[in-house]
Amino acid sequence: MFGGYGLTISIDRSVWMIWQSGRQVHTNVPESFGILIGFCEKNAESYRIEHVTTPGKSDVQSRTHFIMQDLRHQKAANQAFHQSDACLGYLGTWHTHPEAIPSPSIVDINDWLACIERNPDRQLYFVIVGTEKTRVFIKHGNQFKKLKEQGSNMS
Repeated sequence: MFGGYGLTISIDRSVWMIWQSGRQVHTNVPESFGILIGFCEKNAESYRIEHVTTPGKSDVQSRTHFIMQDLRHQKAANQAFHQSDACLGYLGTWHTHPEAIPSPSIVDINDWLACIERNPDRQLYFVIVGTEKTRVFIKHGNQFKKLKEQGSNMS
């Protein structure tokens, strides 16, 4: 679980395992990425990531760059929304970095700002999976802030 700034987010074990398997621990492993699908619990402060998408055939991957363009990411969000009677939805994006403790690049920040602009009606989360640590970021005020790890990160 991660938290801070009045928010908490928990991560399903299956999602955590996908992130672990995508870590760029070897020099030939490209960035992995996708969208976060989950829900807001009883209040507007607790969220849960239930599913993530992973790179598709039309996406572009390299060691330090990716372009998410495969339509299956949007289709997965739409399908989760409809099959859950509007309980599940898009909560942000995730990707890997080939660094132990990942920090967002200017490319990441600009992408996150675009995601927020397209989805002004919801709280979004942005996850970067490093080779040792996973970090979760939110926009708080005019800056992106890292949420703190709180106990176990999966349930």
